[in-house]
Amino acid sequence: MASSGKVLVPIFLLVSILCTVSVIYGALEMSDGERSALEVLQDLISGKLSLKDIWNALTGEDDKADDKAEGTCAGPDTNGVYEFDVDGNCVKLSCKPGYFEQGGICIQQRDLSDDVYTGEVDVDCEISGYQLSECRNALSGDVLTGDIGSCGIGQQTKTPITSSVQIGLTGTCEQPTTVDCEVPCPLECEAPESLWAPTGDAKCRAIHNGTPVVLGDIDPVTGFGYCGQGTRINTLSEGNITGSDQGGMNLEDYKSSINWSLCETEKLGNCPLIPCTGELIDIGCPTPEDSWDWIFANQGAVYTTESAEKVIGREIAMGGATLMGGVTRTQAIELGVLNTEGTEVIDETKMPMGRRIRFKAGEQNSYEYLTEKKCSIVELVPTYAPRISADCVYEYGYGDCAEIGCGQMYKKWQRPVITKMAWGNGTCNPPQAIQVDCSTQSASCCDERFVGAWTEVEGYQGCVADNGTMKRKYTRTGNGTSCSNSNVKYENDDNCKYIDGVAKVVLTSSFSRGDDSTYSDPHMLFKYIDSSGTTHETSKIQNNATKTFDPPVKLTYMKGGLFYKGSEYNLYGAATKASVLDVNVYDRDNNLLKNFHKEYPLGYGTSNLGGYYATDKPGSEDWFPWYYGGV
Repeated sequence: MASSGKVLVPIFLLVSILCTVSVIYGALEMSDGERSALEVLQDLISGKLSLKDIWNALTGEDDKADDKAEGTCAGPDTNGVYEFDVDGNCVKLSCKPGYFEQGGICIQQRDLSDDVYTGEVDVDCEISGYQLSECRNALSGDVLTGDIGSCGIGQQTKTPITSSVQIGLTGTCEQPTTVDCEVPCPLECEAPESLWAPTGDAKCRAIHNGTPVVLGDIDPVTGFGYCGQGTRINTLSEGNITGSDQGGMNLEDYKSSINWSLCETEKLGNCPLIPCTGELIDIGCPTPEDSWDWIFANQGAVYTTESAEKVIGREIAMGGATLMGGVTRTQAIELGVLNTEGTEVIDETKMPMGRRIRFKAGEQNSYEYLTEKKCSIVELVPTYAPRISADCVYEYGYGDCAEIGCGQMYKKWQRPVITKMAWGNGTCNPPQAIQVDCSTQSASCCDERFVGAWTEVEGYQGCVADNGTMKRKYTRTGNGTSCSNSNVKYENDDNCKYIDGVAKVVLTSSFSRGDDSTYSDPHMLFKYIDSSGTTHETSKIQNNATKTFDPPVKLTYMKGGLFYKGSEYNLYGAATKASVLDVNVYDRDNNLLKNFHKEYPLGYGTSNLGGYYATDKPGSEDWFPWYYGGV
């Protein structure tokens, strides 16, 4: 026996070594190493490698020690984006597209489109930009044209441009607002009056009774002339600039500082008084009763440059000057003042330029009177041509039709869209956006979208007698008072032909026989389907007995009840006392699935009486009479 034990030990060790080597060899074969399993085993046997070296190679511990993980990684939040940091730790960077972080967890952003288009959620409009009207004087409402006296701070209407209109009855959209605006004022000539001086041949002129005259000259026809105060053309000249004017600046810098290029080369000024001697008659001049100031002739009317220059040159009277034609909105588009759509001013400098005539005089005197008396200092003011006013033009834009409620017409927003801006002193007062009917009507309030899908009541509890037929009961959520249809319905279902999961049937009865000695005790016959699907035609249970099924079965049929047999000598049958019969059906947890109850009154009978319940006969919830014929 001792020698046998000595033999077994080496054998056991040899087998253990072979098993270990086999396991290692198999693991190496399945690994991703570059060397073959046989080469690694040879190094192990020769002592070049240890078992720990092989273990580290198989588990990747060597890689972990040498290299730190990089790139993406998986974290606890499945909707998050993770990446290895510099220390090799898997850290959360952000949430996946369509998710946002809330409480440290990435939550999916809800798609409201279904709710929007079923009217469950109202959505505000989306604004892609704004349309600005012309800038107007806040007090007078006149358009600030950018001319002298018609520029600076004003107000304009800021109308939102919607890329999508609001949806639903409570969806909102920003309304037009009034905002401040500024029209830059043009640069003006700021040269001192001393830079204009008459040339050697400049005549002192005046107008008498609408006729230009030269003061100091004797008319050879009439033999007399005029004297007094008149005007003459003064010419702008660099030669009139003094060192004092320049104030240390060089000539070009000084000219730039006074906007030399904007200065009129000629302007009208008073000439020295012509003394009244001999045949010269004083032309006269009124003395104003208040301070003098610049006043625009003809209420600021704009004249063509050529005719305005003739007026101040005393070549023609004011009545002979030519008014400059107005510019329509269409012409402004053609000139490039407005964009091609006519909705925005893009370059006001492309407006035609004319001249307004202004003079310095007392305000109680008209231009015509003062010029007639030769008492006005007159100059021309460059001015854009007048604008022929036109109200803005708009057309209706419509949003998408949206459902606002069951059984109602879809609604869409009708919003005015300005297609041409107001021009000149035209106004722009489009109506407010309103909701109008679409041609589509929402589904009935009893549609499944509003009342919910039908859900069956599962199990035998969902089998209900409906007009004498056993059917499956279905329910739905309903739509409150909006849908008057029932939220319960019944449909044929073969599964309602049996009671599923029956583990026990108990028959009890208070049967009491009468005087006749011939009778039969209550009993029931069953049909059922077992777990393998086999149908069992008969299974009998007697009074006050229990029938069990393991595993539970499907009960498909019951027949029987309380019956008795009359005496062959007593044609009226046997007397019986009132009796009650109950059949209780239970599941494997002893829960009552069904109770069949029948009461038999006191009386006599001429034949066997009884009843049956057949679950495979739809609608047989009630007990039916059963007559002699055998059970």
